[in-house]
Amino acid sequence: MFSYYFDDYIIDLVVRETNRFADQTLADTTTTWETSAAEIKAYLGFQILMGINRLPEIRDYWAMDAKLHYSPIASRISRNRFEEITRYLHFVDNTDLPSRDEPGFHRLQKVLPVVVAMKERFLNCYDPHPQNSIDEAMIPFKGIYIMYIHIHVCINLDIIFMYIHVHMHVYTFRQVDHEAIHAQQTCEARVQGVGKG
Repeated sequence: MFSYYFDDYIIDLVVRETNRFADQTLADTTTTWETSAAEIKAYLGFQILMGINRLPEIRDYWAMDAKLHYSPIASRISRNRFEEITRYLHFVDNTDLPSRDEPGFHRLQKVLPVVVAMKERFLNCYDPHPQNSIDEAMIPFKGIYIMYIHIHVCINLDIIFMYIHVHMHVYTFRQVDHEAIHAQQTCEARVQGVGKG
């Protein structure tokens, strides 16, 4: 299931942009840094494990104290390497992004290619049952929302069956919302073009 959502396209995107950001960050030094598809897949797996087995601090997974030490992660990647990947992890080229005041700015622009790719996969893999409960706020959050996900449901009733088509849109509460929509549509077109190539 994980590989369906995080397929080769997304993993290659993350590897390419993470390596690019590391090169940009280290441009004025003699240090070189690079990651691979296998390492990014492992890193994402470690993030999932950390969500299941929560510890007070990230560094606690590599702690010498046996009560905290978590060998499924600590025995497979060093703490320094994990922190390096976290530091350089990127999903888009920063040099291509418009600034906050420019047309085409999108609040999710740093992760938009992944959001668009996930949306495509959600639509392809889920065939909803006629009886569904859809809620726009399934994850508790106590902060201030600057954006929210709207789940648009189109229901076509037929004599024989009911068909539900689910679309996910992220609203960012900008005054000129059509700019954000255009940015998302451009990104979707790019993802679809790469998928066909």
